[in-house]
Amino acid sequence: MSLHLRHLRLRATTPDGVFGTDISFTPGLFILRADNTSGKSTCLQAIIYALGLEGMWGPKHDVPLPHAMTAKVSDGHSEHPVIESEVLLEIENGRGEVLTVKRPVKSITSLNLISTWNAPLLTVPGSSGAQTDYFVREKGAAVRGVGFHHMLARFIGWTLPSVARYAGGESPLYLECIFPMLFVEQRRGWTLAIRYPTHLGIREVGRHVVDFLLKLDVERIDAEKRRLRELERDLVTRWQKAAGEVGTAAGMIGAVVESLPTQPTTSWPPAALPTLVVHRNDTWVRVDDVIQADEELLQRLAAGPVPTVREDAPALAAKLKDLEDALAQLDAVASGAVEDVETETAELQSVRSRISSIDKELQRNRDALKLSKLGSVQALALSGHSCPTCQQAVSDDLLPQVLKHESMPLAENIAFLDEQRKLASLVAADSEAILRGKQRELTIIRERADALRSEIRAVRTTLTSNEQSPSVAAIEQRLRIEERVARYRRAIDEVSILIAGFEELVAEYKHLLSARAELPKEALSHRDQAKLGLWEQRFVEYCERFGLKSVEPRSLNISRETYRPVHEGFDLDFVRSEKPKEMELEFDFSASDTIRAVWAYLLGMMSVDHTFTTNYPRLLVFDEPRQQSTASESLGEFLKIAAQQAQGGRQVLVATSETLPDLEPMLKGVPHSLLSFEGRILKRVPS
Repeated sequence: MSLHLRHLRLRATTPDGVFGTDISFTPGLFILRADNTSGKSTCLQAIIYALGLEGMWGPKHDVPLPHAMTAKVSDGHSEHPVIESEVLLEIENGRGEVLTVKRPVKSITSLNLISTWNAPLLTVPGSSGAQTDYFVREKGAAVRGVGFHHMLARFIGWTLPSVARYAGGESPLYLECIFPMLFVEQRRGWTLAIRYPTHLGIREVGRHVVDFLLKLDVERIDAEKRRLRELERDLVTRWQKAAGEVGTAAGMIGAVVESLPTQPTTSWPPAALPTLVVHRNDTWVRVDDVIQADEELLQRLAAGPVPTVREDAPALAAKLKDLEDALAQLDAVASGAVEDVETETAELQSVRSRISSIDKELQRNRDALKLSKLGSVQALALSGHSCPTCQQAVSDDLLPQVLKHESMPLAENIAFLDEQRKLASLVAADSEAILRGKQRELTIIRERADALRSEIRAVRTTLTSNEQSPSVAAIEQRLRIEERVARYRRAIDEVSILIAGFEELVAEYKHLLSARAELPKEALSHRDQAKLGLWEQRFVEYCERFGLKSVEPRSLNISRETYRPVHEGFDLDFVRSEKPKEMELEFDFSASDTIRAVWAYLLGMMSVDHTFTTNYPRLLVFDEPRQQSTASESLGEFLKIAAQQAQGGRQVLVATSETLPDLEPMLKGVPHSLLSFEGRILKRVPS
């Protein structure tokens, strides 16, 4: 895993010509020197902008570059309005693949469109490569095939882990979260409390970043836990689907299955075996018992002759009236059941329609929010003249004109609609369960009614037949019983086959629980401890070499819970004014020592990559590292250690405004590359 900077090009077109600069980077320690306000920070910010990473500084979509690239550029004598501008960056990965990236800064095209070429267009003039366009700073940029950060992560060699979000669910560990540990920006980055972006809503983002960069086993273990949770969710879904198939098979004969677990279990067969039951004489009876009773009845009927019409007529006449009365009552019940099913179906359709409307309204609000973030001021008007939640008409004539705009902020409206959708989904789920129950009841009623009609037809046929003829009712009774027994046996066989499939699901569930039990109970493995121990060792060592004085460097360590520098249990960025007086620290950590600690902290992390396999991209950028009047001796030691850490194909980029007379003694004997600018970095480009 590596990301190396090869070349940066800035171009700003004005009516009076083109202004810009070209900077070729080299591996190892690379120092970009220029006076204050000359544009060196602009160059570093342009790198972040070219990679679409400005979200690491906050949720705003404003271009994070100064007016020289967006409004007016100066030649030292006069200012020239910028008509169009762009940033090009050439990068290389550990596989030797080169990518040229271009992103507009001021343009008629979208600033969230990034064009790439798989060729070194900047360092090898005349080279050519296939152009591919991607989008950035939009939803999906980290996961979709045409998302630039999805491509960039693969280019670096990263497989981004999924991490928990405050709002629930998971998301990738976005690149904007990772790069604050790799790029120290002058105005925002010089603090031990690494300023990770909070607007992305990732829980414990700092821990996840360190876990990933150092490739700690805890990150792998967390990923395995998430994988097992996903497998369990999938298994529950498959279990419930299988249970639904059993219910469908049982419903073909108007039966239900009792004692079938609705959730995965580790015991199979269960203590109470799943049983197929049907409704008979106002009670639920086991299908096996019904079959046994029917077969015994068939044996008794078969043991005697088929009665004639004359023999059966008296009993059949009385039976016909009872059957017709029973059918009339059952038809009345069926009519009520049909009405219940229709009512519940209409209710379910209404809820589903409401969910569909809410989904459309949610999408409309989300689109409007996205446009708003991109700078659009287009109003979001009510559409369809109806409320998406209750579906009631909204008449414009009854609303004062002032209500034509949003009554609440878009984000709050989206949250409200989300809650409405969740509530409607719960109502829909309940309605679906009720409807299934009523449909099952109606099926049972109709089957009983069909059986009664068949029996009535047979009785009537018998009563109108020749007195010496065999009783049709008696014959049909036997046939009906035989057919019912056959149907029940087929249903038992089908249900048995389906239930047998649960054994495989139980085996999977037991294996899943076993895999979960085998995961380490300790948060950090021995290898994790070794990596963190080396980081801590280097951190303390570098603090000593940089001349940290506020506390004894040997009293410092890196927390195994937060991975932040601590002294006697307190974070070094502890803010005294935020704590009661009795909790104040008994030491003053000077501003210059904070800078030294930042150097030690970040270079110490980079040093771990020399010894262990990590996900560290072998790139570290410092913008103006000499902050808070840090002593020149400390800066000189910083440059020596930075050069050491930049060995072996790594790259440390330092931008500084130190004068050459001050800088040259510090760099004596230190392997490095130095690019020094006099005056403004953005100059008129010869035509």
